Amino acid sequence: GAGYVAARPESRARANSLKTFTAAPPIEPTPQRRHISSEEQHKMELLKQIEENKRRRELEKQKEREEEEREIRRLERYNEKIRQEEEEEMRKQREKARLMERHSEEVRLSNERRARRNSSPPKGEGGILLI
Repeated sequence: GAGYVAARPESRARANSLKTFTAAPPIEPTPQRRHISSEEQHKMELLKQIEENKRRRELEKQKEREEEEREIRRLERYNEKIRQEEEEEMRKQREKARLMERHSEEVRLSNERRARRNSSPPKGEGGILLI
């Protein structure tokens, strides 16, 4: 009746739109389309194939570009890893050289002290070592 309100108005509107959609008559080709020559139809099919081929080539090119970009990124990651490994190796070599230098300095100082102890410094009275 006049006072009727749908529980879900949006579903009622959708149902009505579906009814109108399914109730629409099938689209008939225009008279010009119906009488298209087989030659014209063949031309149109060829044009369609050309467009599809062009689209396919563009997609293939796009895929190739994406693959190249992935390969470039992979190589960049690899090169970065190698660079970091080389940098780490150089750091270890510098640290080893620094430790060897410190060790040889300690050996040199130790040898100097030993040489001073083993040399015969002048002795004072009572056998006290005077340095």
